[in-house]
Amino acid sequence: MAQIGVGIIGFGKVGTGTAKNLVEKSKFYRERFGLDVRLRAVCDIDLDRPRPFRIDRKLMTANAASVNSDPHIDIVVETVGGTTAAKDIVLDALAAGKHVVTANKALLATHGREILRAARQARRLVRFEAAIGSGMPVVQVLGESLQANRIISVAGIFSGTCNFILSRMTNEGTNQARALAAAQQEGYAELDPSLDLSGEDAAHKIALLASLAHGRWCDFTTIPVEGITRILPVDVAAAAKIGRCVKLLAVSREHEDETFEVRVGPALVPLDHHLGRVGGAFNAVEIHGDFVGEVRLFGMGAGMIPTASAMAADVLAIAQALASEAEVLPQRWPDLEKTLAPADTSNIESRYCVRLPSGKRGRKRLLVETLRSCYAVVTENFRISAGGADFVVAVTDLARESNITRAVKKLRESVETPDEVYAIPFFGGD
Repeated sequence: MAQIGVGIIGFGKVGTGTAKNLVEKSKFYRERFGLDVRLRAVCDIDLDRPRPFRIDRKLMTANAASVNSDPHIDIVVETVGGTTAAKDIVLDALAAGKHVVTANKALLATHGREILRAARQARRLVRFEAAIGSGMPVVQVLGESLQANRIISVAGIFSGTCNFILSRMTNEGTNQARALAAAQQEGYAELDPSLDLSGEDAAHKIALLASLAHGRWCDFTTIPVEGITRILPVDVAAAAKIGRCVKLLAVSREHEDETFEVRVGPALVPLDHHLGRVGGAFNAVEIHGDFVGEVRLFGMGAGMIPTASAMAADVLAIAQALASEAEVLPQRWPDLEKTLAPADTSNIESRYCVRLPSGKRGRKRLLVETLRSCYAVVTENFRISAGGADFVVAVTDLARESNITRAVKKLRESVETPDEVYAIPFFGGD
């Protein structure tokens, strides 16, 4: 039985969880798959920090170069995070003939073209299932299982942190600050949650999924991104009143002119929709293929153990390829020489829910008339109070995004608290 050596660089939560999996399940992997996967080195700048799982001190080092140069290591697992040191570690590993497993979506979204080109030149694999859905296996599905399809759209919840926060706000009527504190206490949010709350984390993920789904590289910098920082209790209450809930969605969709709409932002999802039923720190995705139709996936989207599960699965996939003694060919998707053409979203139509701070007479009329002046027909309007604040809300019929943007701008110029004017598009359903 051939031995497959693994080195982990970065021994934080994900690195610790991955080491725990590989060590504790080594016997299971030998018996089930005939794979002798050996953890041979763990690298971190802080070797003495207490961790929930301990390994043999002899395996620990502070020198990443020693891991990449070790001839007994076949697979390097990068869990350093960030886009600077991690980039050098991954490129050095590939140059040294190692295969790479990573959960670093920021690294791949920013430098993925360079890294995948290096992998192809070195004829090595870079696997990154954990970078997208944590415990939800979507990379393998898009990259391999659905490769006989032209993918029309991918839409999903890819931030377990944001979904946990929005679920708490919906179910308990709490504000975002309290919901965030609960997420941090449960281990679903970092001490600095800005990447999640800003939507940037989900944007990294949808950039990679769009590249896989549509076969051309998606330039992360072209994606319109909005997070959940502006979502108030009133938005959650208004959504419930019209049979919907607020979700942070990441969407990639091909249009008839072969341009691609890729975006991240809050959306109002029907309560009975697949994505509307996803609560807590779970992720979910809905994929539409031209042959297979609709495919739905669901899984844990945050936490050390679900992420480590995906990391270990990628290690095993590479180990199986190495153990077969056949030539290991690098992934050919996506085409790195082509780039997705961004769609003009200004004419895309959706229904919207628009809120305006109350407190003065005539605010409902101002809201309705401003929307109508911008060619957005109001189908419903009402007053609502939540979180100690009063608002008027209007629901529109189908309206162009550019017209809603223009209406919101006019409304912000008409009130004392312009930041409280906000519009959220509908997703799914009528």
